[in-house]
Amino acid sequence: MDSVAELMRSIDEVDDALVGLLVDRFELSRQIGLTKRELGHAPYDPERLRALTSRFVEHASARGLAAGMAQLVISAIVAQAVVQRLEIYASAPAGA
Repeated sequence: MDSVAELMRSIDEVDDALVGLLVDRFELSRQIGLTKRELGHAPYDPERLRALTSRFVEHASARGLAAGMAQLVISAIVAQAVVQRLEIYASAPAGA
């Protein structure tokens, strides 16, 4: 039984690390959004998002993760990043 409890604690630690990585990723995305807005660039590039998604799924698949699950994960991350960028652009005029 102890081994199950230890494994569950390990899962909790991995989940905590995932949350930290997501926080870091969205902070980087926020910084990119602010910079792009300041430079007058579009909030996001659909081609970049397609390439990023493809790269993520390929990398995940190569590491043994199901491609469908990887697609769901990166789709959720990308969707939230796009919302974040659009909110940045809506919050203040360019150059502000």
